[in-house]
Amino acid sequence: MNKKNVAIVGVTGYTGMELVRILTNHPGFEISAVT
Repeated sequence: MNKKNVAIVGVTGYTGMELVRILTNHPGFEISAVT
């Protein structure tokens, strides 16, 4: 399965941190950039 690259904007907030936590453990996504 090909991983999708994802950039997340606003990781300093609660929602951004939860999104990082979820996507870090997801086999289909790779976090490529955060702001």
